[in-house]
Amino acid sequence: MRPDSDSQADENPFTVWSDTFRNVTIGQAKLIVAEGVDDQWVDGLWNAPGADAEDDAGSAAGEKIVHRQRGHDSVECAGPAGIDRVYAKRYRVRAGHSILRRLGPNRARREGAGHRAFAEKGIPTPRLLVYGDTRKAGLFVEGIVATVVLDAANLIEHYRSTGEKEMIWEATRFLARIHTGGLAHGDACLRNFVVSGSSAMALDLPSWSRLSRKAWLNDLTRFFGTGLKLTADKDFVSHLMDAYHEAYGGFPAKRAALFARAEAYAVETSRP
Repeated sequence: MRPDSDSQADENPFTVWSDTFRNVTIGQAKLIVAEGVDDQWVDGLWNAPGADAEDDAGSAAGEKIVHRQRGHDSVECAGPAGIDRVYAKRYRVRAGHSILRRLGPNRARREGAGHRAFAEKGIPTPRLLVYGDTRKAGLFVEGIVATVVLDAANLIEHYRSTGEKEMIWEATRFLARIHTGGLAHGDACLRNFVVSGSSAMALDLPSWSRLSRKAWLNDLTRFFGTGLKLTADKDFVSHLMDAYHEAYGGFPAKRAALFARAEAYAVETSRP
């Protein structure tokens, strides 16, 4: 049974931020920084050793390595005045990146723009502090996105530790809220949601876009597909589809076809 959403409405810890931004140049880096964030802190963040440096150097800079993968690293570090901890994603050039790709918008810029687009639509995201990049001869070299660390748990970890499905319902409602705002997440897998109290929120926005039928179908395929991967409960995911339809008012394809796509995605993907 779906939880009573009205009883949870006043408990949402995720709020919409309303910062304005300014342009800051540090060497060759062109950054966009929230007003009130000190330039000296931004300089230290940009010039701190990355997670690809020696671990001791990263520790000396006060950074805690959270995640490493080809193309970007994520760290936690001290925030500017009034902010305890910051989550910073450092994007860099990969060997397979073409010249054309490096000339275009990069993931750091897209992710920062995504946070701002969501905020403009009244959709909560972690508070954005700084984003931007550096280029050489017009080609992308490195980028960064920094947001405030949330007091929240990953949805997958929450489900696996508690066995509770209530927060998956809340993630469904949040995804419908994104789509109602005319936006798409771009990678709406359950692993990209966090929970706190009785609320859920989406993270990780470098693949966001304006809502189109293709983007809408991609979001729902990934969301319901990872729901099947995580819970192995077809009836539950069918009820999630009911909840989404109730909240948003439709689907981008026939229900049976959408469910079949989700089933195929659950088989293909290695993780929820």
